[in-house]
Parts: sequence; C-alpha cells; structure tokens
Amino acid sequence: RLVVMATMSEEDATSQYEKGVKKLFTAFSQKDHKGTRFLDYDSLAEFLEIVGIMPQLMTEAEVMVELPECTKTREEALTFKEFSKLLKKLAVNEFKKKKYNHRYVSYEDRHAALLEHMRAGDSAAISAIVRARRRMAAEN
Repeated sequence: RLVVMATMSEEDATSQYEKGVKKLFTAFSQKDHKGTRFLDYDSLAEFLEIVGIMPQLMTEAEVMVELPECTKTREEALTFKEFSKLLKKLAVNEFKKKKYNHRYVSYEDRHAALLEHMRAGDSAAISAIVRARRRMAAEN
C-alpha cells in the first residue's frame, strides 16, 4: 500500500483520501426529511472506533472538546462539511503532540497523517468497512 501511495501524485492521493472519507461518511450517516445527510453522535463514535481514532489516538473527551466548534447547523449531528472540519481539528490536535517528535509540522501534514491512519486512501479497506457497516445496519 505504501508503495502505491508513493508513486501517486499528491493530487491523486488527496483525491483518493477525499473519496474514502465521503464513502465512510455516507456509510455511517442517515438522511433527514429533506434528503440532507447527517452523522449523529452515536454513529460518529462508532465511526471513530472502527477507523482507529478513538480510543487508539484520542480519548472521547478530546473528541468532545472539538465538537462544539464544528457543529453549527444541528444539535448532536454533523453534516459532511462539519464532519470534514472535525477530522481536520482532530488531526491538528493529535499530531501536534510531543510523542510524534514534531514530524507533522503543517496542518496539511497532520490531516494527511490522520487520513493515512484511517486508511482513507485504501479503497479495499474502505469497501470492507462500508460492507460491514451495511451488514450491521441491516441486522438492526
């Protein structure tokens, strides 16, 4: 996987990450009566656990600190734009920690590190998560 990413242009890698994040959001979100997709907090917590952000990288308390700055349109739910903003905030706060020895200096580097951790650029991993999520949803 790393070899493939190394041979991709930066633009191609970014596009692949964006596609992965959108697919994940769609898999974990619901539609409201207007057809707008949103991610409720329970689904957000499930998402963060499945992609290895919580509790592997951050505690629930660290995530909850960032939520109020990201949610403007709904109570206890995120639009895709808000979800993307939350991921960026989580990345900035996680990858500035001393344990990373200043490897991720820019916000873009930190965001890319989180997306890599989530395997957002790995279409096979994303597809497996989406399939598992659909199975779980069908069972409930």
